[in-house]
Amino acid sequence: MSAFATLVVYSGVILLVSVLGGLIPSRISLTHRRMQLSLCLVSGVMLGVGMLHMLGHAAEAVVHAHGAGPSMHAVMLAAVVGFLAMFLLERFFCFHHHETPDENGHTCGHDHGSTTPCADDAPVTEHRLGWVGALIGLTIHTILAGIALGAAVASGEDQLATIGPAPAASDGMVFGLLGFTVFLGIVLHKPFDAFTIVALMQRSGRSQASMNLVNIVFALMIPLGVLLFQLGADLAADAQVFTIYALAFSAGTFICIAASDVLPELQFHKHDRVAMTVMLVLGLAIAWGSGLLEEGGHDHGHSAIELETPSPPAG
Repeated sequence: MSAFATLVVYSGVILLVSVLGGLIPSRISLTHRRMQLSLCLVSGVMLGVGMLHMLGHAAEAVVHAHGAGPSMHAVMLAAVVGFLAMFLLERFFCFHHHETPDENGHTCGHDHGSTTPCADDAPVTEHRLGWVGALIGLTIHTILAGIALGAAVASGEDQLATIGPAPAASDGMVFGLLGFTVFLGIVLHKPFDAFTIVALMQRSGRSQASMNLVNIVFALMIPLGVLLFQLGADLAADAQVFTIYALAFSAGTFICIAASDVLPELQFHKHDRVAMTVMLVLGLAIAWGSGLLEEGGHDHGHSAIELETPSPPAG
């Protein structure tokens, strides 16, 4: 499967699960505990994808460039900029707050020192979680995720071009799994974002038609992000260097997203500590294991090169 076909399939699947996530508030009752356990799993996946794969692939690309690409320091700086960009986005739009509405329609959020859950903070919560602010923030966040997906697939394609084609028996598998770990992180996380937007719209009394429209438009932001990456790569003087920077920047955004979901649990959720920790570790294991699938074909390529490399002349 070509890189273009892979991106089409990935974008289609993400679009579908995003729309399904937006349908949950009006059809399924999702408890607070289930939401938090699911988020810990997804956060583990995104943390693993950001650190083990996206940042690792960007660093590996620098090594393969043999001085022709950006420096390792510049790549790490791009990751820091990505982290700060997502942090500031969340700080000013306050959108990345996945909670389930209770029976009264309020949000049962983190207990910041209060002796009673959801203690008299409804006005603050409503201000922080206005659906328009959530939509703007999550739209930008989703476009960045689309850029990350495009960069991951392009990076995998560049690596295959560098190391040479894998044996014919594994060609389909390798091309089918280009950027798979990044795709996995996005496809698991995106339903929660759509859920957040539609739940807030539902709470504010918006019509079902308007919620469906916003849900569909929001789902289209991943393909838009992929297109923006392709446009940037086409306009860049060096597409490979652009891909390396985009991958490192995206790694920073993934790490920030994972941290913003996981870190509050350490301080404000005293229940289900063991279960949440297990889900986080399981998510990391999933990211690590999926990376082995993605990189399995690359190992074939490296082995072929090693076999074909002539021995240095004696003496």
